[in-house]
Amino acid sequence: MILLKFTFMNDFFQLCTYGWLNMSILLEKLNQLLLKNDIPSFERQLKRTLKKKLGLSEKISVKLLEVKFLQRLGKYREALHVIQDLLSENLPENNLEYLDILLRKVDILLYLKKENDIVEAINLLQIIQEKLELHKKTYSQDISDLGKRKLFKREMYFFYLQGRYFEVIGESDKAVVSLKESLSLSRKLGDKEFMANILNLLGILEWKKGNLKSALDYFSESHSVAKFIGDVLTVANVLNNTGVIYWQSGYLDDALQYFAQAVEIWKQIKNYNQLAAGLNNIGLVYRYKGELATALDYFYQSLSLWEDMGVKSQIGLSKYNIGVVFRQQADFDQALNYLNQAFHLFTALRDNYNLSLVLDEFGVIQCNFRNLEKARQFFLESLNIKNTFKNDVEKARTLLNLIILEVDDHNMTRASEYFRQLQEIGKLNPTIQIVQYQVKVAQGILFAVSSRLLERMRALDIFSSIVASPIIDHELTTYSLIRKAELLAYEISIVPDEKALADLKTCILMLQDFSKKEYLYSLFIFSTLLKAKLAQIEFNWEKASKYYLNAQLLAEEKGLLNLAVLISKEYSNMLQLMKNIKEKNFHALPLSKRLELGKVASTFLNPYHYYTYNASIPKRTLKKEQFEVCVAYGSFTDRGMAARGSSDNCFFSLEEIDVILNFIAVILQQGSNRKIYGPLPPATFGKEELKKYSMLVYGFRTIDATVKDQRVKQDNYRVQGILLIFYPEEFDVEIVSHKKQLEKYLSDTIKDNQNVEELCSWLNTIATHIKESILNSEVDIETKKEN
Repeated sequence: MILLKFTFMNDFFQLCTYGWLNMSILLEKLNQLLLKNDIPSFERQLKRTLKKKLGLSEKISVKLLEVKFLQRLGKYREALHVIQDLLSENLPENNLEYLDILLRKVDILLYLKKENDIVEAINLLQIIQEKLELHKKTYSQDISDLGKRKLFKREMYFFYLQGRYFEVIGESDKAVVSLKESLSLSRKLGDKEFMANILNLLGILEWKKGNLKSALDYFSESHSVAKFIGDVLTVANVLNNTGVIYWQSGYLDDALQYFAQAVEIWKQIKNYNQLAAGLNNIGLVYRYKGELATALDYFYQSLSLWEDMGVKSQIGLSKYNIGVVFRQQADFDQALNYLNQAFHLFTALRDNYNLSLVLDEFGVIQCNFRNLEKARQFFLESLNIKNTFKNDVEKARTLLNLIILEVDDHNMTRASEYFRQLQEIGKLNPTIQIVQYQVKVAQGILFAVSSRLLERMRALDIFSSIVASPIIDHELTTYSLIRKAELLAYEISIVPDEKALADLKTCILMLQDFSKKEYLYSLFIFSTLLKAKLAQIEFNWEKASKYYLNAQLLAEEKGLLNLAVLISKEYSNMLQLMKNIKEKNFHALPLSKRLELGKVASTFLNPYHYYTYNASIPKRTLKKEQFEVCVAYGSFTDRGMAARGSSDNCFFSLEEIDVILNFIAVILQQGSNRKIYGPLPPATFGKEELKKYSMLVYGFRTIDATVKDQRVKQDNYRVQGILLIFYPEEFDVEIVSHKKQLEKYLSDTIKDNQNVEELCSWLNTIATHIKESILNSEVDIETKKEN
C-alpha cells in the first residue's frame, strides 16, 4: 500500500536512499537516466548517492557513472580528473574495479586524441590485456558463471577500445576485427547499450572505406537498438551518421533532414560537443549546395562550440571546412590561414584521414597559382593516404583533381591512367551519385581536349547534362558550366552560330548569378571577362571597357596579379582594335564578320585559361636603367579635359596627353573615387616607339577657379582631375603588386582642396617617388602564396 504514495522517478530514488532496493538496481536506474539524457534527475540523484556511506567498490561504480556522464557532455578533462582521483585510492591491481577505471581512462584518452594521450592509451590497453588474460585463467568456460560474465563485460569493453584506437591511428581493417569481437561478446551478454555503440562505429568505418550500403545497414541496426533502450544520444549520433551517407551519395535535401533531426535532439539534451558536429555537417551540405554564406555561418558556429570545449580534432575539421569556403571564394590568404592551422592540428593528432583532405585543398590552391608540380605532390600524397583507408569516395575526388591537373599540363598518358582508376571506382560504387558525376566530369574533360569535333560535342553534351541536373556538388556543377561556356565559345570561333552565342550568354548569366550570390571571385572575374568579349563582338566599346576594368580590378584585389596583367593586355588589344576599325553599321554584320573584325575568335578558343591563370609571381631583380616612370596631369576645363602639366621626363606631348585624357574621362566618368585604374595601354595613335608603355590612372577632385561652367561654381570650383602614370609595360607585374602602396601615397599627397598650380609643381616629385619606392621594395609576392 505504501508504494502507491510514491510518484514516478524521484520517489523511486527516495526508496533507494532508504535502502529499500539494492545498490545494483540504483546504479542501473542512474544509467537509464543517462541514456535518456535526463540530466537534472541524474545530477540530483548522483549527489544524494555520493552523500551515502558507500563501500570502495560501490563508490567506484558511482564515480564511474559520473565519468560517463561527463563524457556524454563532452567534458573530457573533467572526467579525467575524476579518474585520477579514483586511481589515487590505491586499489589492488588485480581488482576488477581497477580494470574498470583503466578502461574508462582509455575511453577518455581516445576522445582527446592528442599524441601523448594516444601513446598513454595504447600503453594502458597493453596493461589491461595482460590483466584480462590473468583473470580469465581463474574462471570456468561456463558463460552463465557470474564472475565470468563480469570478466567478459570488461573484455567486451577492451575490444571496443582497441577498435577505437586502431580507428584513430588509421588502421581501419584492424579496427573492424576488434570491434566485431566486441560486438560478438555484446550479443552474448545481451548488452544493448554497447551493441548500439559498436554498430555505430562499425558503420563509420565502413563509410570511411566507401562501403556506404554496409554502413547504412550498421546504422539502421544501431538506431533500432538505441531507440529500443531509450539511448537518445546514440539515436541522434546515428541519425547524423545516416545523414552523412545521404550527403555523400548526393541526396543533399535528405541529408539535411537527418542532420536537422540529430541537431534538434542534441539541442534538447544540451550535448554541445555533438551539436557542434551536427552544425558542421549542415554547413557541409550547404557548401555542396553552393550556399557558401550559409555554410560559413554554420562552420563558424561549430568552431565556436568546439573551441569552448577544446576538442582539437574537431577544431581542425571546422577550420578545414572554413578554409575550403574561402578557397572557393578565391580568398587564398584566408584559405591558407585556416588550412594551415588544420594541417598542423591533424599532423599532431596523427589524423591521417582528415590530413589527406587538407592536402587536396593545398593541391587545388597550387593549381590556381599554376604551381602544377607542387599541386601534383600534394594530390599524390593525399592519394597515398586514402589508399590506406580504401575510401573510394574521397579517392575519387583526388583522382579527378589529378585528371584536371594532368590535362592542364598536357600529360594525357597520366590523365588517362587516373581516369581508368576513377572509372573502376565508379563501377564499384554505381549507387553513389557524387562518384558517378565525378566520372562524367572527367570523361567530359578528356573529350573536350580531343582533336576530334565529335568528341568535343560529346563533351558539350556531358557538361550540359550535369548543369541541367539537380546540384549534388556545386563545384562540379560550376566547373561543368565553365567548361560548357568554353566549348560554346570554341564552337562559335569555328562555326559562327547565333544559337550557340545565345547559349553562351545564358551560361554567362548563370555564372554571374552563382558568383555574385556566393562571392565566388574567380568565377566572377571569368564571367565578366566573357561579357567583355561579347561586348567586343558587338562593338560596344564602352561596355567592354567597363567589364575589362571590373575584372582586372577584382583580380588585383584578390591577389591574382598575373591574371590582372593578362586581362590588362587583352584590354590593351581591344583599345588598339577600337582605333583601327573603320566599318559602319556593326550590328548589321553577320556574326562571322563581327568575330573577324572584333578579333575575338582566337581569344575565345580557351576562355577557361583565364579562370585557371592565377600564376604565382616570380621574384626578379629590376634593372634600374630600364625602369622609368613619368607622370602627367589633366583636369576638366571649359574646353573639356585638358593637359595641365607633366613631369620633366615625360615622353608624351601635351597634345597627345589631351587625347588620352578625353578617352580616359569617358571610362572613369566622375573620376572621384580616388582609386588607381590600370595597367592600361596609352593611346599612342601610331607612335610605334611608345606602344611599349602602359599607364595607371588616378581620379580625384581639384580646385580650379578659372573654369566658368556654372556646375563648377556650384561645387565650389571643384573639377575632375586625372593623374596619368606611364612606365614600360614589361614591369606590369611589379606595378600591379605595388598598387595599394601607390594608391595610399597618392591619396595622402593629393588633397581635394589643392589647386592646379600646386599639383603641377609636384609632378616631378611624384614621378621620382613612384620609381624609387618600387625599385627599393623587397616584396616577394610568391612567398605569400606558399603554405
